[in-house]
Amino acid sequence: MADHKNNQASANPCADPHQALLLWLDAFEAGERVLREAGMEYGSTETWWGSKKPRKQPHEGVDVVLADANQLRRRPLRPIESGTVVAVIDDFIGQTVVVQRSAHQFWMYGHIAPAANVVVGALLAQDSRVGGGEDAMIAPDRLGRVAESPTTCPSHLHVSLVESSLCMTPEKWAAISWATIHSVEHLRFVPITLGGGSQRSVPPPSTEAGGSQRTVPPPSTEAAPKGRRWLGAALACAMAILLAILQSLLWPRDALTDVLLHERPNVPP
Repeated sequence: MADHKNNQASANPCADPHQALLLWLDAFEAGERVLREAGMEYGSTETWWGSKKPRKQPHEGVDVVLADANQLRRRPLRPIESGTVVAVIDDFIGQTVVVQRSAHQFWMYGHIAPAANVVVGALLAQDSRVGGGEDAMIAPDRLGRVAESPTTCPSHLHVSLVESSLCMTPEKWAAISWATIHSVEHLRFVPITLGGGSQRSVPPPSTEAGGSQRTVPPPSTEAAPKGRRWLGAALACAMAILLAILQSLLWPRDALTDVLLHERPNVPP
């Protein structure tokens, strides 16, 4: 059964989890734009709410926030990709559902109120297809909803992508909490981003099981316009110099002097 579930979890149509997240965000903000602040991004060292206090740990993922917290809580949550639920962990707002997307990678959906049938071993479908028997997948809106925050931190969805260099079974996940996850040597948080809206750039995919990553800078949009402006200025300067040389060669000195004095030149026929 475990092998069967792992095969189901790894059969995602989008091989790149970063692109899957950005496509999910595009669909999620169809009704209302997702807010974007520095404190909501991966690796931020300060919170994005209140007085923006320092975080105890650099941010392990991204926070998905809408301007209307009530609308966010009412909106049903769909999984980013299909996968198997391997853990449900308590957090300071609600609970975190851990879903295995491939052999060594897991999505973590934090601060939510999971649906009743989102339990360890459940198969979550990324789309609306529902099977039968032991292959059954629950509908995409059955991941749950964003939990109402009992603290000064506004309600929001936290998303992390975790990578393991070892095989992680539900039994191993059962021993992990948010208080201990940073000390687990074979687990690491993979950098992800909220992007910039409809024209997001997709980060390069990470290599599973602790492989190296490279950062590709976005293409510059300023180099070409600046180059064209400099070229235009150089051409104008060259034309002015050429015109001055031609004038000095073709016009008599006295006539040129008259022109400079804005008088009508007395040029012989």
